[in-house]
Amino acid sequence: MLAATTLDSSNNQFESFKSAHGKSYTEVEENYRLAVFNSNVAKIESHNADSTQTYKMGINQFTDLTQEEFEATILMAPEFHVQINSPVEDFVQVGDVNWVTEGAVT
Repeated sequence: MLAATTLDSSNNQFESFKSAHGKSYTEVEENYRLAVFNSNVAKIESHNADSTQTYKMGINQFTDLTQEEFEATILMAPEFHVQINSPVEDFVQVGDVNWVTEGAVT
């Protein structure tokens, strides 16, 4: 009976999660996302039960993603290109500048 109660609780939690975050899946994906969700909830509960942790975790819009999916879609930094210019030939260093006396800062 405990397993059925745990399963019902898990399904209710997943349904609440989907509703709160506007999630919907195909029938096949639903089973997969439920399994990922349950795995992540277990990690959250384990973390929060550890009194040595300095922060708490919770269910959020990413709880149905695997770590790899989260990293690939959410943490992926946009590509950017850095152009390194050669030093300006006519640059003349004037020495120290007192920016207070120059009125640039107060």
